[in-house]
Amino acid sequence: MMNKQVFYQEIKKRLGGFSKKEIEDVIDYYDELINEKMDNGYSEEEAIHSFGSVEDIIINIKTDVVIKRINDKKSN
Repeated sequence: MMNKQVFYQEIKKRLGGFSKKEIEDVIDYYDELINEKMDNGYSEEEAIHSFGSVEDIIINIKTDVVIKRINDKKSN
């Protein structure tokens, strides 16, 4: 099982090509989700495990960030 520190290191490592701001936004988002789950009785490890594999999470993050970039360009 993985704790938050290891989880965030893994995300940062796998999102090496993304901007620091994008990575910080992702970490903040998952930190909020993990804390919310922990408030609802999950352990830190259970909360992280509930998101699925790190590989699946990274695929979703990359998709979300690319969509956000496209939307940001459209709005400028």
